[in-house]
Amino acid sequence: MGDLLTPIISAASALLGVGLTGTISARSDKRKDKALERQQVHQESVQERTHIRELHAEHKKWLREQRLAAYQSLLTAMTQAREANWQYFNVLQSTSSPSPDAQERRTAARQARSVASQASHTVQLEGPEPVSAVAVRCLAIMELEYERVATLVEGTLTNNLSQQREADLRAEFREGDQEYKDVMDLLVETARGALGEILAVD
Repeated sequence: MGDLLTPIISAASALLGVGLTGTISARSDKRKDKALERQQVHQESVQERTHIRELHAEHKKWLREQRLAAYQSLLTAMTQAREANWQYFNVLQSTSSPSPDAQERRTAARQARSVASQASHTVQLEGPEPVSAVAVRCLAIMELEYERVATLVEGTLTNNLSQQREADLRAEFREGDQEYKDVMDLLVETARGALGEILAVD
């Protein structure tokens, strides 16, 4: 009987050992799988955050380039509008009256004003708010300057201005130089700050 029990106990022990080993192995495999799964999720999360940071950096670069181009266009357009206004004003210095190129210069000044207006609107859209506000001021100063010159030149050439009004307009036009310079300086300063902020943002 004892001889018979020994093989049965041995077989049972072997089966129990195999079962325990299998259970332990299965649990170990599950832990490994979960650890690998957590590692993969973490790795994917890191990759996603890295991708988002790269996209954000690309967007900042694109935004800065867009704004820089808009700001430069406005500065150029304002300078050209001012030059065109001076050319229009210089019709009054002509020895022949009316100057043969008065209409041509008026057209050039109006076209330059239109370009500057479009450039100002682009900056107003691009922002940010402080630069948009300066762009509005640029537009207002440029429009006022054109109106002064147009009124002065056309009124003088057609003798529709009093001497006092003509003198006032001439003085205002020349004084407008400082307004132009001030607003251009402000635009450069404000634009530089805005571009720097883009680079500083994380």
